[in-house]
Amino acid sequence: MSGVSEPLSRVKLGTLRRPEGPAEPMVVVPVDVEKEDVRILKVCFYSNSFNPGKNFKLVKCTVQTEIREIITSILLSGRIGPNIQLAECYGLRLKHMKSDEIH
Repeated sequence: MSGVSEPLSRVKLGTLRRPEGPAEPMVVVPVDVEKEDVRILKVCFYSNSFNPGKNFKLVKCTVQTEIREIITSILLSGRIGPNIQLAECYGLRLKHMKSDEIH
């Protein structure tokens, strides 16, 4: 991989192209990362819906992934809506599903 200016351990934002649909933004996990270091986060979107469990996105990432990269991936996916402005105003509220501990 000549021409790569960043270390391979650095996570980059990319797009995944599906043959039957549009591009889906995602967080790309580098090849040199151990399988045990990869996590899948279930990011639920807060809404006034009666069924909040259906409004979510699964994000594959590593322990090195920055929160801003996860937020960018979600905003680019279009799940919240098209043409998001002021993307830097979005954030995450972390909640442990079993203990309900909030960070």
